[in-house]
Amino acid sequence: MPNRNDYIFNKPVGGRGGDSFGDELWSDTPVSEVEAWYGHAWGADFTVLKGIKVHWGRNSSRRVGQPSDGELHTSYSFAPNERVRWMTLKGADPGSQGRCDSLSFEANNPFAAGGTGGSPHNEDLGNHVFHGFVGKAAGDIDSLGAVFHRRRHKPSARLEDHAEAQRTMDPPAEK
Repeated sequence: MPNRNDYIFNKPVGGRGGDSFGDELWSDTPVSEVEAWYGHAWGADFTVLKGIKVHWGRNSSRRVGQPSDGELHTSYSFAPNERVRWMTLKGADPGSQGRCDSLSFEANNPFAAGGTGGSPHNEDLGNHVFHGFVGKAAGDIDSLGAVFHRRRHKPSARLEDHAEAQRTMDPPAEK
């Protein structure tokens, strides 16, 4: 398993219901395709995410959630080295029995799936390389948070380089 400290696990957006899908929807390999199903919430009359499936090259997760055959389905295929510019998840308050209403992002092209309700939450993108999701699901996607690779910090400049730069920037001493 990859070093979890190398990744940003965004706080899941949505309610407290469902069962955790643990590490099933993220990998140390960048996502090559994401599939989403959406439709009427189980037991309610509003649109939410019903299912999610993630692909990493030739490997893929199981589909989480329980979309029926009539649910709307959409997908986004990532080009090699494609990065996400922004990602927003909308969902219910964390302590509620609500759901994750929608997922939207932009990489080379825009993508959106789900309903129009819920409070928006902008995901922390790290270095913009998308690795999958964490969250909970049962009949619907109850909560969802994106996983991105952390930014790598540039090593500090050598002390001598810093001193030389400082000398060239300091004004000459007055006599």
